[in-house]
Amino acid sequence: MKTEQAEELVLQSLQQELGGVKVYTTAVQCAVNADLKKEWETYLSQTPTHVTALDGICNAFGRDGQ
Repeated sequence: MKTEQAEELVLQSLQQELGGVKVYTTAVQCAVNADLKKEWETYLSQTPTHVTALDGICNAFGRDGQ
């Protein structure tokens, strides 16, 4: 895999995770089912860690991730 392709995949992953933060935040706020709310809260708590990791990789590539 070429470096350009790897960078693009990391940037796409970062954008997906940033979107995930918004989606899970909204889902938790709208949840009616307690089990689903708990599941979405778990995902919401994990997603910022993914964002941080991917942003760090972008920085290592010399790219602005966010």
